[in-house]
Amino acid sequence: MKLLKSNRGFTLVELVVVIAVIALIMAGVALSIGMGRKAGSVSSAASKMRTIEAGLHEYKTYKGAIPAQAEMSTTWPVALEAYVSSELRAGGAEPHGYQCAAATKTATIRTPAFTNAAEAGDVKTKLIDQGLCESDSTVTAANEVDCVVATLKGTAGCI
Repeated sequence: MKLLKSNRGFTLVELVVVIAVIALIMAGVALSIGMGRKAGSVSSAASKMRTIEAGLHEYKTYKGAIPAQAEMSTTWPVALEAYVSSELRAGGAEPHGYQCAAATKTATIRTPAFTNAAEAGDVKTKLIDQGLCESDSTVTAANEVDCVVATLKGTAGCI
């Protein structure tokens, strides 16, 4: 009686196909994680901008103007700290810069630096699309976004 020998292993082609499929899945996951991080940074920047903008509006309502600050600084005026959430106060999350230019009556908020200029440009575009920043907002050499607050442009008296 002859015994049939059965081969239960995988062929080399099958192993290569499985490895290729796993590599494609991993690439897709890595890409989606990167896109999620980018969307998260835009969402975070927009949320913090809205909070700062609301604080500026409240301050303006009670004081008649917004706090003066001639140079861009990450040290917020003490008066404004009562109007923004604790995460944006000194010692909180990454600091946002602030400047009130009396001559042009504009309030500018600077975001913390992003990974690269392309990411900062995307954030700037999305902040403009959401109506938080004016179109003359800029990206600095350090990959920060200088957002001219849209709702205060031309009306922001600085005190």
